[in-house]
Amino acid sequence: MACRARAPTAGAGRRWTLGSWDELIVPRPFSKVSIAVGAPQPIPRDLSWEGLERERRRLEKLLDSLTRQAEEAVAATGRETVAAKARQTIERSRQRAWKA
Repeated sequence: MACRARAPTAGAGRRWTLGSWDELIVPRPFSKVSIAVGAPQPIPRDLSWEGLERERRRLEKLLDSLTRQAEEAVAATGRETVAAKARQTIERSRQRAWKA
């Protein structure tokens, strides 16, 4: 894991969702897109396994929150709302990750 984690998340009104493990979103041409970027998140280098898991959960919650912000920004433009589908995608992705 990097010492600093900074990952942007995005929401798109019209999009394709790839069938990969992370269900990557590809915005369709001319669709509205919103990008949310959080502040750098320092991660100590000398964490135990329990500490790494705690940081992973914290970062997961942060990314979920950023994703919701991006999806809500797209929905506020009057385009189709995709927040519900994004939440389903996140949940399916989590379930796949825990099964692996």
